[in-house]
Amino acid sequence: MHYIIAPFLSVISFIIIYIYKDKTFSRLLKPLLGLAVLTLISSVNYIYFTNPNQTYLQYISYASSIYLTAFAFFFFTLKRPHSLYAILLLFIIYFILAVYRYFRTEYLNELGVFDFYQNNAFYYVLMPLPILLLSKNNLLRIIVLTVSIVICILSLKRSAIIVVSAITLVYIWINILNSKNGFIKLIGLIFTFSIIIYFSDLTLLIERYDRLILRLDKLADDGGSGRLDIINRFFAVDFQDMKNVSRLVIGNGFNATNNKYPDLASLHNDWLEIFYSFGIFGLLLLFAFFNSLFKIIIKELKSKSYLATAYISAGIIFLFYSLFGGNFYFLYYSLPLFSFIGIAEAMRLNNIKQI
Repeated sequence: MHYIIAPFLSVISFIIIYIYKDKTFSRLLKPLLGLAVLTLISSVNYIYFTNPNQTYLQYISYASSIYLTAFAFFFFTLKRPHSLYAILLLFIIYFILAVYRYFRTEYLNELGVFDFYQNNAFYYVLMPLPILLLSKNNLLRIIVLTVSIVICILSLKRSAIIVVSAITLVYIWINILNSKNGFIKLIGLIFTFSIIIYFSDLTLLIERYDRLILRLDKLADDGGSGRLDIINRFFAVDFQDMKNVSRLVIGNGFNATNNKYPDLASLHNDWLEIFYSFGIFGLLLLFAFFNSLFKIIIKELKSKSYLATAYISAGIIFLFYSLFGGNFYFLYYSLPLFSFIGIAEAMRLNNIKQI
């Protein structure tokens, strides 16, 4: 379904980019532009795929969708900053639908279906979080962060609870402890949550939390749900594919891992996946992207900008899932995250601190 939709999304993105194109371009988006070009070049390897499950148009549109979405949001927001409220509302609706999706799939899971989709539905709640943290409404930010914490615990995903815990600590540190009367605000926040917890039925949450702790204890035993086995196989077997000079330079093409191993969606590590798909140049561009992202985070922190919380949240998600997931490959999950890059960079260049 995602491959079928991708060409339509690409056309819409191209139209927006064409209408609102500007000579100004963010430094953080330049590595993404390079990756988009590499995606186009390396897609020539599509003709060598043994069993592609989509047409070439669907393939190249899907592979480029995260970059096109980031560029479209960047140029649109740069030229029409007054539309930020509408964009925020769009992602609030997305977040609400994501919460509904999670509990809908939770219900379906109780009927014995859609276990995989229920297990990963937390991504749709977590990924738009950096955009919602751009809001100047403290109540909205606390609500979406609280909901994200609850859903991440219910999901039983170790990665989810680690990431959302880190984001929560960052939020408390920047927005509460470093503010005026920060300690009093923190006490008030703890007291409020304590009252909510006292009058709430948390049976399901406690049950899921206990199971999550058990999964965290088994982290070393199961090798991160088999991720270590996948990585070990890459260095033992798949790395040999890169000895060909052309593949070392431009890689094997997007989705090459899935084509080689139909039962494996990706390597669950963006660094290895991008190297395998786009070669050494792709790996260098990925490094440039993270280098630019963390330089921006340091700059926003030093200036005590309100953008810092959102940028750090995005940085945590990008870094963690680049090592243990795949933001650049599970595109249907990570589109809001790349949308954040376009929106936040346009805000930063327009000197807009909050929506």
